[in-house]
Amino acid sequence: MTYNEYKSNCMISVYLYSDNKVDGSCSGVILDKKNGLVLTSATVLAPLAAKSPSLISSLESSYLPAINENLLTVEVYLEKEQLPKMQNTSVQSIKKSTNQPIHQSNDQSTTFSICNSNTLDRITCHKSKIIQIFSCDNFDKAFSSLFGGSCWTFTSEDDKKDSSAIQEKDLNSIQELHLKFIPKFILLKISTIPQDYYLAEDYLPQINQDILNPHDLIKVCGTPFGNLSPEVFMNSWSNGIVSNVYGKRNCLLLTDARCVPGTEGGGVYTIENGIRKLSGVVVCSLCWKNNEWVGLSIICSIQEILDTLNRKLSVIIPASSKQSLQRHDLSNAAVKATLKRIVLVKVGTSWGSGILININPVLVLTCNHVVKDSSSPVHVKIGINCPLLKANIVYQHQQGVQFDVALLHKQKKCRISNQEQLEIASPTEGEAVLAIGYGVFSYDYNIQPSITSGIISKVLYFNSSPVLVQTTCAIHPGASGGALINQSGQLLGIIVSNTKDIETGASFPHISLCIPVITIWPAIKQYLLTSDITSLNSLQVNNRYIRDVWSLETQKKYSVVTSKL
Repeated sequence: MTYNEYKSNCMISVYLYSDNKVDGSCSGVILDKKNGLVLTSATVLAPLAAKSPSLISSLESSYLPAINENLLTVEVYLEKEQLPKMQNTSVQSIKKSTNQPIHQSNDQSTTFSICNSNTLDRITCHKSKIIQIFSCDNFDKAFSSLFGGSCWTFTSEDDKKDSSAIQEKDLNSIQELHLKFIPKFILLKISTIPQDYYLAEDYLPQINQDILNPHDLIKVCGTPFGNLSPEVFMNSWSNGIVSNVYGKRNCLLLTDARCVPGTEGGGVYTIENGIRKLSGVVVCSLCWKNNEWVGLSIICSIQEILDTLNRKLSVIIPASSKQSLQRHDLSNAAVKATLKRIVLVKVGTSWGSGILININPVLVLTCNHVVKDSSSPVHVKIGINCPLLKANIVYQHQQGVQFDVALLHKQKKCRISNQEQLEIASPTEGEAVLAIGYGVFSYDYNIQPSITSGIISKVLYFNSSPVLVQTTCAIHPGASGGALINQSGQLLGIIVSNTKDIETGASFPHISLCIPVITIWPAIKQYLLTSDITSLNSLQVNNRYIRDVWSLETQKKYSVVTSKL
């Protein structure tokens, strides 16, 4: 098996020329193999900014000439394809191999190799120079609009250790420094590409000129942890979906694909008709809102980057003759139909999500905790670009009973397109699912609901009825009341919460809890048929076991530690 896709991805290391010590590393994408042009994220320069005031001052300009080569040393690491011979694979063949040390080759390229003699020179290091540091206007505007508030942070505790040095440069914090670099990109040129590397594959990037939308499947290729262990992690892949989009031509994308520090600058790809196409670049792997980790990564679309290079820098990246300009819809119709049912529920300054379960009359199913703690009127927003409409609370569960559900009725008529009949299904452990809700971003952004993917990791039952569903979908504040659906668009659950350690404050968005809809649906269906409000009384369940599992405070003989969740 060959790994031709590795050839278009690489790793970047940057250090100050004066101390010859690597200070920043990330991933990159080879845009033009013939001319040695490499694209990466400018966040690789953030660790160097504390040491070099000139970097900070020069970045005040969007389109920079090449930085003085006497200031920075830039290296690009390339990886050759591997050709494993399955017939010779065995423990004995590994024992016969010889580990090769790092050595300096004649063309000033450093070679890493931990492979046997059949795969020597797998990773090579090449001196490079910065051609341009630039920002994309549309992406910069979208990023500033979504993430410019003080509630957002993009640095871990380890990154903050050098904050004192940065404050001396009149920056309020290391957070402000990172904000300067995140919306910017670097165009590099490799000094010399080995001839055998170029001839090994006649390859130009397949550029995706389509506009991506939520639920589109993507693959991310990057080097986790940068140059800490490229022999192990270089060009690692992660699958996910587009969770949400924002800005002109959807230039800013959010994904639930697992990205960690070091994958910034990595390529984001879609697969269409068996062809892998470059669709974007990772700009931020981790972020926090109000000190709570958001399990989403930020991407800039490749078309936004290439348009900027062409329009403002006169850099034209050659396109593949195989690429198709047709729009390939990667989302299925059933999921799209369910997406239109997700409602934003606004109560005062807070918000949550809901599910449109009936059109005439308009009824919205949500969580009781979304609407219970406010004397403010309840409003619903059905669809993007739609106004807020006042709604009444038809039903909400009483204190101390299960389940955490509420039913809303919209008072005034509004135009709502015909919806297909809502289908309900039972949750199954291991089943692939999607969570849809207005997590993270409030009504003010007029953004569509976010989608995250995962599986059902656990279903708890009482008397053969499901009472709690646990998933690996990333759930964030604001998604409560949203929908958990399967790949056929069938409704499985109502999103309630993620989990949080109340002692440390650490949140775990990928451990999320939902109410199984099939358990509560008979009562709701009866109300839809009869409009008899008393039919909803059966939703009032006072069961100690269900109460304990939902409060994560089960009292068993084997429980020796009090729950902190």
